[in-house]
Amino acid sequence: MSRLAAIFCASALLAACAGSGPYYGAPYPGAPVPASRAGAPGPEVMYQCDDLTAVTVQYGLNQAVATLNSGLELTLPLQRIGSGFFATPTHSFQVRSGDGLWAAAPRPPVLCRIKR
Repeated sequence: MSRLAAIFCASALLAACAGSGPYYGAPYPGAPVPASRAGAPGPEVMYQCDDLTAVTVQYGLNQAVATLNSGLELTLPLQRIGSGFFATPTHSFQVRSGDGLWAAAPRPPVLCRIKR
């Protein structure tokens, strides 16, 4: 009986935690969270990179859409290797303490800072 009570308490605790807190795709701690968790667009952040690339990133629940100053728009799926890492086989954007790293193969990643 006590085992059943423990299982019930654990499942109730997990259910309570599931609806609160930032979603997995939050770009950085303290980032705004979209009103809907059903894949609706989240915050849009503009970055200026050291190689003069401007990247606007629209964060979502499981992906980010990166729009470059060249007009190229890419959908980057969230990768499981770490929160804030979005990538395809040829392009990636990784959020690091609010700033980011943009990479387009075969070039090395470049540091990008939030435009203020």
